[in-house]
Amino acid sequence: MRSTAHTRPASFATRSTVSRPRPTATPSASPTPSALSPKHLRALALLDATSSVPPPNELVRQVRPLLEPLTAAHRRTADNIARLLPDMLGAPDPMTEPGLLAAMNASEATAADLDLPRALTTMLTTWTGDPTRPPPPSTREPVPTQALGALANHVQQLAIATGKPASADAALAQLRDLANLATFAFDMPGERELRRAGESPEWRAVTDNQRGRIEFLLDQARTDWVRLAASDEAPAQTARLRAVAATVELLRDGAEIESMRRAFGRDRAPAINAWPGVELTGAGLDALAGNLTTELAALATLTARDNDPAAVLAQAGVLRDSHAAALSVARLDRLARARNAPSCTPAAELALGPPGEGTRDIWMLPHRHALATLCRDAFEAATATGEKRALFRDHANRTASDVLVHLQ
Repeated sequence: MRSTAHTRPASFATRSTVSRPRPTATPSASPTPSALSPKHLRALALLDATSSVPPPNELVRQVRPLLEPLTAAHRRTADNIARLLPDMLGAPDPMTEPGLLAAMNASEATAADLDLPRALTTMLTTWTGDPTRPPPPSTREPVPTQALGALANHVQQLAIATGKPASADAALAQLRDLANLATFAFDMPGERELRRAGESPEWRAVTDNQRGRIEFLLDQARTDWVRLAASDEAPAQTARLRAVAATVELLRDGAEIESMRRAFGRDRAPAINAWPGVELTGAGLDALAGNLTTELAALATLTARDNDPAAVLAQAGVLRDSHAAALSVARLDRLARARNAPSCTPAAELALGPPGEGTRDIWMLPHRHALATLCRDAFEAATATGEKRALFRDHANRTASDVLVHLQ
């Protein structure tokens, strides 16, 4: 049986503490890899970042003009790193020197831009315009789908513009925005659950019976964005698409919480309770969630009106902050179910130790302390009332805010 003892909250299970001393760099004329900090190693990796650039035949034709200007830009910043490398290796923390910090930041930015060609290629080759129709079979060289032909031509014009000094910055900014949108525009978090939900009571509750309208709006916003991405209406359509995406993701989480509540109501603990990293009760979940379902229904109504994406984005941001703990628990439950997390008793935790080859195999290990705190706050909030309950909820939300951004 697999055990993850080191992630169980301290208030519910005994766990041993795994601590490993951090390697300390020792002054040396020729620093060895073991004596270099992660920041030193990152600086060295930046020198070789262009090796990850895909060859032209792995990119759609419209994206290929990007390769030369992006590669040249990174080589310039990498040359600065190489020139300053002796000073970096001699400094315990290169990030404390303004000149070194500026060089690293510039090189980090150009290295990130090297991912644009592949990201844009993926975007242009995976959406067919019909969610029921998969992308066409891959060919010797990737080609844009028919539905994205006009957008591909727009990308090509921007890619060519990056090679011209007068237009490079503006064109590159637009390509970065497109690549960022590509991470969710054609496969929004929660979209699959929305389409499969049908008349589920959980989705009816969080959408105020407007699930069908939200699904229709999702398809419409995406289609309009693709059609108008090269026009003056692009910023407005982008905001509209982002608003729908923010809503759909939160509705998925809210439906998950409703499902967990139903499980607790049937004396069947949700999936996340089988994992030793979280210990939650139905009362604790209710204390964390508060009136989230009602607030999500209001967000769904605001989104369905389709006339104020800025207000939708603002309200979605408020909900993420004010319900970070409940949303984190919902996402953990969904992911635990997908991972088929095995049940683990406290006795097994103590007897078997960590899974696999040690702590590196433990899911969510970097967040174990935050999750333990969240569980304690949920337990305390469940037995508190009024202002005291609000204090525990607020603390849980602040604790969970960093966890939430790592969960999709």
